[in-house]
Amino acid sequence: MVQTRKYIVGFDILKILMAFVIISLHTGVSKEMGQPFAAWCLNFQNLAVPVFFVLSSYLFFDKFFASGEDNPKALWRYERRLLILYLIWSVIMIPITLFLHHYEARGLLGLLYWVKDFFFDYTFYASWFFGALIVGMPIVFSLRNHPWIIIALSLVLYVVFTFYALLPQWAVSPFELYHQHLGTPSRSFMFGIIWIGLGYAMAKLRVLYIEKIGSYEKMGGGDSGVGINHFLYFKTATDYRCTVFDWIFLYNRGEQNE
Repeated sequence: MVQTRKYIVGFDILKILMAFVIISLHTGVSKEMGQPFAAWCLNFQNLAVPVFFVLSSYLFFDKFFASGEDNPKALWRYERRLLILYLIWSVIMIPITLFLHHYEARGLLGLLYWVKDFFFDYTFYASWFFGALIVGMPIVFSLRNHPWIIIALSLVLYVVFTFYALLPQWAVSPFELYHQHLGTPSRSFMFGIIWIGLGYAMAKLRVLYIEKIGSYEKMGGGDSGVGINHFLYFKTATDYRCTVFDWIFLYNRGEQNE
């Protein structure tokens, strides 16, 4: 049987661009370029990881809802692929991991610390993204039939991370406990859920429409009545405001036979 698979070229281009942005972040290339280029790059560096969370979540849930089947096995297949990829990179990065954490010096206890960092913090640079996605996706998936709960959870977490220093102690105490016993909240599923929830909402509420622009198509706000230009208008840590999805979702669509 021949299946027709729709693909979005712009998503792949965006992933490549954001990958280069993340590389520049970890290598410090932008700092060597001087101002104002470094400040300009920093805006996109703070945007790169959220973009990967949003795209990963959106693509999974868009396919899940399009199938018309509420099958939890879809999540298991997704998690298994992600876990295998994460384990492969963990093996490759063993020298750096040991250099950063010295798990071997703790004996068997070091293995437990590694498992904790594997899921709830980081073992090597940028590995926290995998752990946050592995832990965060099942949480959002378990609430998949309650979109407004997911949206509310994402908004609450967004407010906490954005205005952390201004919030009362009772509001931030769970995050401080996490920091004491597990890792850094901003490098965990607690941060990832903000953007995983956003990707879910885009797929579930179908807030995207397709607008023809010459030979290209652009996504914008759709049937839910929530304009994408407002729904996805957010602030990064450097207070840089950007209607990101105005230019993120400028893409060519195509079909591929398999």
